[in-house]
Amino acid sequence: MQILKDEIRDSIYNAALKEFKEKGYEKASMRSIAKKAGVSVGNMYRYFKNKDDLFFAVIGPVYNELIKFISQQKSLEAFDRETENLNIDVQARELVEIYLKYKEELLILIDGSKGSKYEGAKEEIVKLVQNVIINILEVKAKNSNINTEPYFAYVLSKSVIEGVILILKHYEDDEKVRGMVMQFVGFVFKNFDDRI
Repeated sequence: MQILKDEIRDSIYNAALKEFKEKGYEKASMRSIAKKAGVSVGNMYRYFKNKDDLFFAVIGPVYNELIKFISQQKSLEAFDRETENLNIDVQARELVEIYLKYKEELLILIDGSKGSKYEGAKEEIVKLVQNVIINILEVKAKNSNINTEPYFAYVLSKSVIEGVILILKHYEDDEKVRGMVMQFVGFVFKNFDDRI
């Protein structure tokens, strides 16, 4: 009996993923999701108490993984204190793996979360990346005259996030996405301190 319940839950999840991708959170309808899943609206509410709960089931895992990933960078685990260099290739690969695991969910989080509690997620991610950049600049500034202006870090972080999103939206092929993100992030951050 549990298998049937898991199949129904998966069917609802997949229908919700499709609905949220097409319409975003704000315009998505529980009735439409139930129809796509082939279940009654009443039955769907046995699995998810409301649209927020269902949206969280779809978006929550990618959101949590992204926040965890960026927070690890914030603690400078991505920064090699010996050489004072960023481990760019490792970080870019990890970011791409998150995307490949949650392609549709990530794009829904970025473009389809208006009206939900995740509406500000993109800006939250930008600010977390800004803090990572500020931390790096502060470490670098100890040995040079680098400007640690927070707004510079904000502009750079916004540019990085927007650039990665454009790549994710433009390419369907996983290997192309991987290559382009690696190239872009490498272009922005390799020899970062020599250019600031």
